[in-house]
Amino acid sequence: MKAIRAKSTYNPIDDILYVKLNKNHYHSSLERDGLIIDFNSKKEIIGLEILNASAVLRKKRDFLSNVKKGIIEIKVTSTSILLKLFLIAKINEKTFHRQASQNISNQRELQPQRITCELLSLPIIA
Repeated sequence: MKAIRAKSTYNPIDDILYVKLNKNHYHSSLERDGLIIDFNSKKEIIGLEILNASAVLRKKRDFLSNVKKGIIEIKVTSTSILLKLFLIAKINEKTFHRQASQNISNQRELQPQRITCELLSLPIIA
C-alpha cells in the first residue's frame, strides 16, 4: 500500500473535508455516497473530498477544523480502490488520530459498486 503525506482543508459551514495529495492537474472525478475522488490524466488519485465529513468520520466539526496533517494510503487493484486516511488534529493541547478506510469497487472505468467504511479513533500522547 502506498502512503502519501497530504494537506487538508475543512469547510465547517458545508461540512466538507478536502485532502490534497499532490499538485498534479485535475482531470476527472469519481463520486459515490458522499465521497469524491479526484484523478489526474494518468488516473492517479490526486485528491479526496468527503461530504458531510463530521457524520462520515463521526467527529465533531471542531476536530475537523483543527486537523494539522494527514497521511493517505492507497491500494488499487483490478477490482477495487482501498483508501485509508489518517488525520491528526490538535485540540486543547491534546493530539488525536483518526483513521478512515474506504473500499471502492473498480468496475467499468472506476465506477463504484459499493463503498464500505471502517473508523477508528485513537488518542496520541503528544
